[in-house]
Order: sequence, then structure tokens, then C-alpha cells
Amino acid sequence: MGYIGNLSVNTNQAQVNISNEGYIGNMNAKNQGGNLGVQNNGYIGNANVATYGGATQFNQCPTGYTNNAFFKDQNDFTQINNQGTFNNLGLQANGALGYIGLNNAGQVNNLGAQANYGGQIDINNMFGAINNLSAQANGQSHGKQSGINIWT
Repeated sequence: MGYIGNLSVNTNQAQVNISNEGYIGNMNAKNQGGNLGVQNNGYIGNANVATYGGATQFNQCPTGYTNNAFFKDQNDFTQINNQGTFNNLGLQANGALGYIGLNNAGQVNNLGAQANYGGQIDINNMFGAINNLSAQANGQSHGKQSGINIWT
């Protein structure tokens, strides 16, 4: 198992894939018009992932554990598939084209979801567990209202 104390990734109209089987202390990723893929089978201490006009896919396997994570999407697409554990997870979708989807078949201890200015968040918790969930939708943009859908 590998070790990375601090990982910083910036993709601009390109593709970056990360496969973690070990330990990442801090991960900061910015996706601007590209494709970012993360596969977590290990431990991530803190993750900050921002998507602007790109596509981001974060897959957390049953052995994966992320302590603190924040995902922000503005103007495109972020998909999170969780079979492991998120201790603290924040989701923020901004703008009429901002979208975050969460498929949770694992454990999320604290989840905060915020859709702003037409952003959309879909949370599918049909096969998972969420201990604390706070959801907030605010405003509209270009005639599209902000929205949050929760299935459990």
C-alpha cells in the first residue's frame, strides 16, 4: 500500500485517473472541462474536489474510507458511488448546469447537500445508511429552480 501525504491535481480539458489502494492524507482536485476519475479502496483523510464544466467520477469501494470530503460542481457533472464509508460529506451544486449524483450503498455519517441557483443534487440511499442529512435548495438560474431529490 502506497502513501501520499498531499495530492494536488488540476485537469484542464484533459483526463486524470487516480486509484488509491493505500493512504492519501489530503487530496485537492480541480477539474476544468476534463474528465477526473477517482477509485478509492484505501483511506483519504481530506478530499476537496471541484468540477467546472467537466465530468468527475468518484468510486469508493467497500474497503474505502474518506474522513472529510467536499464536492462542488458548477456547470457539468459529478457522480459519486459509495460502498465504503464517508465520515463527513459535503455536496454543493451551483448554476443551472451544476449536477451531483450520489449512489450510496455504504455508510455516510454526516451529509450536507446544498443546491444553489438552479443546481441539482440526486441522493439515492436505497441500499445504504446516512446518519445525519441536511439538505438545502436555494434560488434559480436561467428559469431552472434548484432541486434536491432523496430516495431511501
